[in-house]
Amino acid sequence: MTREEILEKVLSILSEHEAFYTKDGDYIIPDVRASMNTRLRRDLALDSLDVAMISVDVEFAFNVKIDDEKVEDFLTVGDIVEEVFNQLELKK
Repeated sequence: MTREEILEKVLSILSEHEAFYTKDGDYIIPDVRASMNTRLRRDLALDSLDVAMISVDVEFAFNVKIDDEKVEDFLTVGDIVEEVFNQLELKK
């Protein structure tokens, strides 16, 4: 799987995350076009719990295990993509 394919799937997971919905179920569109350089906390306003929950969804989607310490270090969407890419490469 290429980094671009992983990015597409990660962006899909991000777009479905509950952090982007109001309590009434209305979708909140972040004021940014997500890319590899998009910062999780600063650009998308995700907190550490949001990032942890997204990481669980990513683990499930790609059938990988991401160490909690690495999740804490995720700063950008690209950090998630690179970790998934590396995990998938180890499985080869």
